[in-house]
Amino acid sequence: MGFTFWLNWWTTGHAYLDHSFKHTDFQPASGSFFLALLVILYTLGKLISFDWALFAVLAFILVFRKRFRDSGFLASLAILGPLLLYLYEYRDNHPTRIRYGIPFVPPAVYFLSYWPGKSRLLAYLFFVFTVYVALFSPFYKVGSSQLLQESLRDAENLSIQRDLLWYLRKHDDGERILAAMGEIAPTLYDLKLPVKRYVHEGAKPYWNDANAHPETVVGWVFLGQDDRLWKRFHDDPEFHRHFALIGRSGFLELYQRTPDEQYNIKSHSPHTTRSKFRMPSLPGV
Repeated sequence: MGFTFWLNWWTTGHAYLDHSFKHTDFQPASGSFFLALLVILYTLGKLISFDWALFAVLAFILVFRKRFRDSGFLASLAILGPLLLYLYEYRDNHPTRIRYGIPFVPPAVYFLSYWPGKSRLLAYLFFVFTVYVALFSPFYKVGSSQLLQESLRDAENLSIQRDLLWYLRKHDDGERILAAMGEIAPTLYDLKLPVKRYVHEGAKPYWNDANAHPETVVGWVFLGQDDRLWKRFHDDPEFHRHFALIGRSGFLELYQRTPDEQYNIKSHSPHTTRSKFRMPSLPGV
């Protein structure tokens, strides 16, 4: 984790990007480390059931009380390293995502192994409880997993946006591309272009210059619905004087700088928007 922060700083000049501008669908922990911890447990519970999450926490408390002087046990707690990152992220206003709980599944299994290892009786009870959770627990519903819903939503969005990526690759003129990397990084990755082609939050001072006069810095612009650039340029007449709307797919719009001011202005017609957090329906759910 330390190396990651250093690499971010060395390559972009910023060890960490501010997320305070994000106000999205489920974000209850802003300003509170305690609520951030509860959000982490919530995401873990959504992945392995709240039953197992509770027993993992109880096992951690019991084991820590007995072995807090054991250097080997303390070293093993390095597996909880992501906890520090997500505590800060959620406290810093980052939206909750069920998939962010995945790094906590291995530690949960690690601590759950405490129960069957105590005695044969506990091993038997652990097996019975496992069957109960899998078959009857109201807190364990694989069929309606929010992780699956999030993945389907993201996959749907990426599939819709492929036509814009195809157009940019076909007409690529080597100009820089302005985009809010924190919002549409998977889309930009699919373009398979060098990172130095992008003007994003970490590319100062290009980012500051592009936010003031993008026509002097970039040749292409991606606007993701409701991201920083969308709010700055989507309804800005000055922006539309210099950039033509190539197309809109899903929540993404692609613009190209052209010298034809009249064409640029006419290309941007009013349109409706969609809810970014609408989850696709699942078969049988």
